Amino acid sequence: MGEYEFRSAYGSSLKGLSGYTVVLLAAVMVVYLLTLWAGLPEWVTASLVTVLALVLIGFIFGNKGGEVSPILYNRDLMLIYISFIAVLWHLWFFGFWAVSITSQAAGGATLLQGALTAAFFGVAGILGFPAGGWLADYAKEKGWGRKTMLASFMLILGLLTVGFGFYIMNGGESLFVMGAILFVSSLFFFALQPMSHALAADLTLPAYLGAMFGMMNLIGEIGAVLSPAISGVLRGATGTWTAAVMLDGVIVLAGFVLILFVRETRVAEAEKSPSEGVEAPGLETST
Repeated sequence: MGEYEFRSAYGSSLKGLSGYTVVLLAAVMVVYLLTLWAGLPEWVTASLVTVLALVLIGFIFGNKGGEVSPILYNRDLMLIYISFIAVLWHLWFFGFWAVSITSQAAGGATLLQGALTAAFFGVAGILGFPAGGWLADYAKEKGWGRKTMLASFMLILGLLTVGFGFYIMNGGESLFVMGAILFVSSLFFFALQPMSHALAADLTLPAYLGAMFGMMNLIGEIGAVLSPAISGVLRGATGTWTAAVMLDGVIVLAGFVLILFVRETRVAEAEKSPSEGVEAPGLETST
């Protein structure tokens, strides 16, 4: 293997990662303690943590841009990163509030009945995750590309979520109907996640896959942080979950629009090994 022999750098990597982790943990704890001391509402705390995430992203661009530029300055990857905010927003909205949404919408339903109905959201993942991965690979093998499949699933999820919002807005109280909508929409939701990961991987050189998935989740976590807090504020301000559900549907549809602008590409295979003087694989446009 010669000069291309793999040499691990776990020690230095752990040292560098530990430094960033300690600093970020300290910053998060300072924000948390200050908000408790000042008695600030949850949405303010979530907003401050989001600002910290943006500062971290800015730090990565400013100090690590040269090292991981292929995953930072790639237009199509950035669109996927931002669209992933919608994915984690939806996950944390229904994951956090589904029991409250269904129990309130059903009127006289007990908390247990609402919880059992909301459980359809999680159960769908058992089928959705593997099915989505298989469909993403199948679409790739057939030459259709993963983008179309991903965009279609995000559109369906957004429309079903908006439909769920209209149902409870118009006084719908059937736990059976709510459970059915949650189950079907969640099948599409959990299926689109491996599609999104696979499409992002297609756009990334192998050496940068770890950094790419890290950046994808870092940006996506903005949705995870803001979703429960903002949705709870909307519920408190309006007295119902309708506005929060509608906002969730609109954000998912915004993610769908972003995916439409992704130019699907693939990492080309090098025809010769690096030892023969051939440049590393680049990006080619796929049909």
